[in-house]
Amino acid sequence: MVTDWLHNAGFPTDEPAFHELTPDGLLTTTRSVRRRLDLNRPVPRELIEECLRIAQQAPCGSGRNTGHWIVITDPGIRASIGALYRTAFEHNASAATRTAPQDRAAQATARPGDPAQPAARPAESQPPGTPAETTASTGERPASAGGLEGSRKRSLDSAAYLARHLGEVPVLVLACLRTGEDLPDGNQAGLWGSLLPSVWSFMLAARARGLGTTWTTVHLRHERAIADLLGIPSGVHQAALIPTAYHLGETFRPALRPPLPPTVHHDRW
Repeated sequence: MVTDWLHNAGFPTDEPAFHELTPDGLLTTTRSVRRRLDLNRPVPRELIEECLRIAQQAPCGSGRNTGHWIVITDPGIRASIGALYRTAFEHNASAATRTAPQDRAAQATARPGDPAQPAARPAESQPPGTPAETTASTGERPASAGGLEGSRKRSLDSAAYLARHLGEVPVLVLACLRTGEDLPDGNQAGLWGSLLPSVWSFMLAARARGLGTTWTTVHLRHERAIADLLGIPSGVHQAALIPTAYHLGETFRPALRPPLPPTVHHDRW
């Protein structure tokens, strides 16, 4: 029996969380959680390892599992990574500020509904307990008041909040790829394709267990410094840093996305 195999392999088979979300619900409500991470509630190591066992089931090239995970809970190490993350974020924010006039000009000429426009308020940024209106046909929330500038500001505020508090998140999960050498100059899709699906699977497993996560790569500006801090050997490359914590509030909704037709092509571009 499949359930017997799962049980013998250490996977839970009777957790209520598996019955609270349909597959589509899980896939469409696993949001980037930044403001709503509970910074004060510890996350059991066993729960993180359970999510990582699920992540191991993701597809990988040639059946070889070259991914490695560093689960960071030490307060001092988290604080050091948080400081590096914050400086990288501030650098990126400064660069974005310098290009803001061009962005505003592009927005001024964009047509309503243009898929290139930023999405409306991120689904996770609703304050806990705040009701959200939805579109009956899709379950998605309409664009909120304030237009594109307001939406962009809320998104940046959410990212800035995480940058200020990343070192306080109870668990940081760093996904790494062992290549044994420098990354090749050619197509790297096969290499990263053996790790990145596992990262998403980890986030889905965390969501099903009441944890919030967000996929971050800002830290890669200081990849070498973080490698030295964590003792990561040469030939191992960092892919994503996943802040992980219990989330505040209960409601997560599908994000507002552009319609499919402009981005889906059949048989040719």
